[in-house]
Amino acid sequence: MFGSPVKWNVVWNPGANEATTVEVSHYVLIENQELDAGRYSLWVIPDKEGPWTLIFSAEPDAWHAAYPRGHDALRVEIMPTSGEHMETLAFYFPVVGSNSVTLNLHWGKTILPMQIRLKDDMKR
Repeated sequence: MFGSPVKWNVVWNPGANEATTVEVSHYVLIENQELDAGRYSLWVIPDKEGPWTLIFSAEPDAWHAAYPRGHDALRVEIMPTSGEHMETLAFYFPVVGSNSVTLNLHWGKTILPMQIRLKDDMKR
């Protein structure tokens, strides 16, 4: 999957047609970095040997192949892991806690686990 058809070190939208979007109703921490409540398009830069860059764009209504440069709300780096083969691209929550979750992007044997945390005293 990664390397071909999804190229290494090139911005990719994990989805088809309209850009994949994520909406958070409260201020959260993504990989311990701040993200305000809102709706965002999701972009990824896969790296063959290092951490991947996960981008939350403040331009949610984007076409999947047209990365909206200059609208990044947040960029974080995440090391991918490996798991069972997933034929189709999937997003799921394998771990859900009282104030945190893990959101997995999973395709093929590659998993990109995003750590999301909410604290009541951090709401905006």
